[in-house]
Amino acid sequence: MTDRSRLLRVLVPAVLTGVAGVLLFFRLDEPARIIFDETYYVGDARQYLQQAVEFEFAVHPPVGKWLIAAGIALFGDDPVGWRAVGAFLGSLSVLLTYLIGLRLFRRMGFAALAALLLALDGLWIVQARTSMLDIHLAFFVVLGAWLLLVDRDRSGLHDEPPPSLDHEDRRLPKRSHTLRVLAGVAFGLALATKWSGLLPLGAAVVLALGWELTWRRRWTGRATTGAARAVAGVLVALVLVPVGVYALSYVPWLVNYEHSYEGAKECREEGVIQDPCDVSPVGRLAGLWRFQRSILRFHLTLEAEHTYRAPAYTWPVMARPVVYYYETCSEERAAGTPTRDEDGELVEPKPCVVERDESAEIIAVGNPALWWGFLLGLPLLGAGVARRDGCALVIAAFWGSQFLPWLIVSRPAFFFYMVPVVPFLALGLAYAVAVLDERRSVLATFSAAALGGGLGFGAGWVGAMVVDVETSSHRWILLGVGWALGGMLGGLLDARRDRGGARAERWRPGRRWTPGVIAGTVVGVLAVGLLVYFLPVWTGEPLPTETLRQRWWFDSWV
Repeated sequence: MTDRSRLLRVLVPAVLTGVAGVLLFFRLDEPARIIFDETYYVGDARQYLQQAVEFEFAVHPPVGKWLIAAGIALFGDDPVGWRAVGAFLGSLSVLLTYLIGLRLFRRMGFAALAALLLALDGLWIVQARTSMLDIHLAFFVVLGAWLLLVDRDRSGLHDEPPPSLDHEDRRLPKRSHTLRVLAGVAFGLALATKWSGLLPLGAAVVLALGWELTWRRRWTGRATTGAARAVAGVLVALVLVPVGVYALSYVPWLVNYEHSYEGAKECREEGVIQDPCDVSPVGRLAGLWRFQRSILRFHLTLEAEHTYRAPAYTWPVMARPVVYYYETCSEERAAGTPTRDEDGELVEPKPCVVERDESAEIIAVGNPALWWGFLLGLPLLGAGVARRDGCALVIAAFWGSQFLPWLIVSRPAFFFYMVPVVPFLALGLAYAVAVLDERRSVLATFSAAALGGGLGFGAGWVGAMVVDVETSSHRWILLGVGWALGGMLGGLLDARRDRGGARAERWRPGRRWTPGVIAGTVVGVLAVGLLVYFLPVWTGEPLPTETLRQRWWFDSWV
C-alpha cells in the first residue's frame, strides 16, 4: 500500500464525517424553540432527569429518550442540548455507512459515494437536527449492520476451503462470533428505541443464517452439517441478546416504578403518590408486562387523522413530506397589534423571529438526487438479488425489511419513518453505480424493467376503469412493482449473457472515465447542487417568502 493510499484511507472518511458534522451542527440552536414532535420527547427526557421515568403513558421504549436526556444533562436544557446527541449520531452514521460500503464494494470510491449521499440527504439532515427518536434508531441499525458484516468477514464466512481436501475430509474450523453478539446489542438498542427496530433485526437474522448455511455447504458439501449449532448461535446472538438488552432498558422504570404511569395506579392514594411505594419485584414485573401490552394495544388500534399522514407507497417518491416548522411575520404581528383568542380575550402577539416579507421553514424531504436516483437504479439492485449477489442481498434485505412491511400497515404512518432506510438507499444507489462500472450487460435489465413498469401501470389503469376507481395510487404501486420485478427478470437474462461472453470484468485500469465513474460523478454533483438549493428549508434559514415557495415543487409539499 502506497503512502497516498494510506492517506486517502484516513482522509476520505474523516472529510465525509466532517462534512456531515458541519451540516448537522451549524445553527443547531435554530429554531430556538421546540418544534413538531420534540414536544413529546424533550418533555419525556426532562422527566427522566427528574425521576428516571415518564409520568404519562409512553408509546415508545426508553433508550432514545435517555440519549436526549444525556444531551440535556451535558449541554443544558436548550435547543443545542435537546439536539446535540442526535446530530452527533447522525454524523457518526455517515462514517459507519462508509465502512459498510467498504465491506460491500471493496472500493473506496463507491463507499465514499454512499456516505456522501447520506450526508447530503435532506430527510437525514432534518431528522438529525430534530430531537426525535428516529435518528437514534437509524444509528443503532447502521451500527448493527456494520458489526454484522465485520463478523461475517472476520469469522471467515467468505473463506474458501482448502482445495486439496475432499468434502469428507474437511472439518469446520472453530470461529468466534463476539462481533455478532455486539451486533445483537446494537439491534437490541434499536428495538429499545422504537419497536420498528424489530424489522432490521429480522433482516439480520435471515442474513446471518444464510451466511452460516452457505459456508457449511461450501466446506462440507451440505448446508445441514452442524446446522442446529449454527441456528442456535444465530438465535442467541440476534434474538436472545436483543431481547435481553430491551429488558435491561426498563431497569430504571422498574426501580422508579411508583413514579411511572403504570405504577402510579397502584401507589397513588387520594391523588398523592406514596413514596416509598411498597410493590414487590414480582408486582413491578407484572406492571411492566401490563405496560408493554398497553403499548401494543395502542399501536394496533391507533387511528387518527393528521395533516401529514402518508401511506407507505408514497414514501419512495416523497409525495407527502412533513413540515416541522414554519414562521412568517404578518403585518399585525410586526406592528405588535393585539388579537382576540377564542374566548374573546386580547392577546399580545409574539415578536417576529423573521423579517417582514420573509419566511422560515423546515420540511423533512429527501435529496431528489438520492431518492429518485435510487428508484432509477432499483432494477440493477433487483438484478443483483436475482443473481444472488451478496452485496445486493445485504442492501436489499435492510431496505426491504424496513420499508415493505409498512405497505400492509393501516395505522397512521409518516414519511419520516423512512429515516433508518436512508443509509441503505445511499448504499443501493452506490451499488447501481458500481454495477455500471463493470463490463456487465444491463440492456435486458432496464428493458425488462421498463416493460414491467409499463405493464403494471397499464394494468392499474384498466383496473381503475373496470371498477370505476378515481384514485391513481394503485397505478403507481403497480408501476413500481413492475419496474422492480422486470429488472430482476432482465438481470437474470443479462447474467446469462455475461457468463457466455465473460463480460463481467472491470473496465481496464487505465480508463478513468468508466460508465460507473461518470454516473457517480453526475449523481454526486446533482446531490451537492440540490443540497445548496434545499438547505435553507432543511435548517430553517429565513428566506424571502417567494424564494422559499420556489422550493415547494409539488402541492403536496406544502
